[in-house]
Amino acid sequence: MITIGSDISAGRITVRFPYSPEVVAKIKTVKVRQWHDEGKYWSFPYSKPVLEVILTVLAGEEVEIDPSLHALTPPSLVDQLLERVRHLMWLKHYSIRTEKSYLPWIRRYLH
Repeated sequence: MITIGSDISAGRITVRFPYSPEVVAKIKTVKVRQWHDEGKYWSFPYSKPVLEVILTVLAGEEVEIDPSLHALTPPSLVDQLLERVRHLMWLKHYSIRTEKSYLPWIRRYLH
């Protein structure tokens, strides 16, 4: 799993993952990157456009985003997550009322 976090004191977004040549190749397509050998992680400038590029590059990968970055998370990603939750609830035969109750709370948590 790829973990996207933040180092607020350094003004950087951090990306950590078990070594995978495919993921490294994807990360290297982002121009403003820095490898930290001592901590074995990549870092990027702390900004919304950079986070959007990282998420686009890592599309299709299992990604965990630190709650401190939710303010930078693009709304389209939140909508995609809510759609996945809605679909899973449908697969598990949850009632419509349960769906209407849960989804606003999940949206609130993600924002």
